Amino acid sequence: MKPSPAFLFYYQDFFSDPDVVVMEKAHQADYVRLLSVQWQKGSIPDDQRKLAKLTQSTPDEWAVAWESIAPCFEPGEEEGTLQNARMKSDRDAYLDMKAARAEAGRRGGKSQAKAKQKPSKGEANVKQNGSKSQANGQAKAKLPSSSSLSSSLSSSSPSPLPSPSEEEDTFQPGAETDNSPPKPPDCPHQKIIDLYHEILPELPRVQTWRGAGRANLQTRWREDKSRQSLAWWEDFFINRVKNSGFLTGQKNDFRASLNWLVGPKNFEKVLNGQYVDRGAPTTGSARTDRNAAACKQFMEDEG
Repeated sequence: MKPSPAFLFYYQDFFSDPDVVVMEKAHQADYVRLLSVQWQKGSIPDDQRKLAKLTQSTPDEWAVAWESIAPCFEPGEEEGTLQNARMKSDRDAYLDMKAARAEAGRRGGKSQAKAKQKPSKGEANVKQNGSKSQANGQAKAKLPSSSSLSSSLSSSSPSPLPSPSEEEDTFQPGAETDNSPPKPPDCPHQKIIDLYHEILPELPRVQTWRGAGRANLQTRWREDKSRQSLAWWEDFFINRVKNSGFLTGQKNDFRASLNWLVGPKNFEKVLNGQYVDRGAPTTGSARTDRNAAACKQFMEDEG
């Protein structure tokens, strides 16, 4: 499903953004161009040469521009991509709304088509004959038989009213047993956000919570019964996120936001321990980390 050829531009939010305020005018234009690419494609490539081409910049020009634009993007859900969190939220919300409208249109079209269908000639005859038979049966039911008439006339006293136990059972709406599964408890968004702030103060704070972020957290809460407790989320933030140098900004400039953490693909990777440190020291350089880990192992073996 393709997005709209236009997206909403919140100019007040844009020009009040601290990252945008420090940009040069030319870099702001490059930033808007990349936002447009993300709206169309869903992400931008994590490749400096491709980004330079997208912004029509020379390599030297782009190296300077990227220093001020980089804080506005974070690793995307797909490997080798980058995404602006606000643009992703707006785009996801738009596509969800578009899909819901399309589904409603399909359902409405089916209902109208069904209503317009005319019964076949055989069906019409069956209906007509059935209506006549029903009417004749009702007319006969109104006429009392001779035996019942004589019985009622010979009775000198009125028949007693039936007791409640003798009355026929009647259908009571809602009296049947509801076998549907119990509804999961509502997701306590604010309490989970408070846990996130308390355990991970080094990560970006949640300023607003709506759109894709709120919907994703709601889904993560509902799709597994074990996650429907604050204790589970406390353990998740401590053992899956806090122990990750990559997610907490110890390896590079990236820091995972709550919006990023609860995205379906990111959440699965974090939950599977993909970003958890394995005990080796982290310096921000993969080569240095490997050398440091090898040195530590060597000292342990010699000791």
